[in-house]
Amino acid sequence: MLGNKAESVVIDMTDKVVIKPQYDYILGFTKGQAVTQRDLEEYKTGQSIFPLQSKGLDTLNVGMIIYRSAYNKWGYMDESGNIVIEPIYSSVSSFKYGVAIVQLNGKMGVIDKCGKYLIEPIYEFIESDYIDGFFRAKIENGLYGLIDRNGKVILPFEYDWIGYFSEGMTVVRKNGKQSYIIDSRYI
Repeated sequence: MLGNKAESVVIDMTDKVVIKPQYDYILGFTKGQAVTQRDLEEYKTGQSIFPLQSKGLDTLNVGMIIYRSAYNKWGYMDESGNIVIEPIYSSVSSFKYGVAIVQLNGKMGVIDKCGKYLIEPIYEFIESDYIDGFFRAKIENGLYGLIDRNGKVILPFEYDWIGYFSEGMTVVRKNGKQSYIIDSRYI
């Protein structure tokens, strides 16, 4: 994908233009489809074209498009432009493994593809580690813990920092200086 407004093109691996300049914007491809925008009036995904209902869209992911309302709130629509999850969030992530991280009123939580909360938005910060299926979360006092996709606390909120899992293990810091290795098989 190359170009700016009114001149976006798609090229293949040999630099051959495969989609000529006809769109203002072309976002990333997923399963051969991309979200495109023309004349600030319509968006297209595959063969579906629908009128512009928002100030901005993000890439197509598992049949869902992230979009921003005129009130700067984020939600999700399907490939036909139907609103699936109302734009009430100040930030959202793409769906991975059927869940997305959302922020509402300054707090973060996790929803499913229907918009149902799996983890209520009560955390200062949530980040996923899909390799081991945990979410790193931070509470108001600044301490981190691990929760599962149902909100169950797996590792208590008593750590200054929790790293990314690699091969089932991570490093955590407690009390500003002590570091421990946590093996996910034992939590």
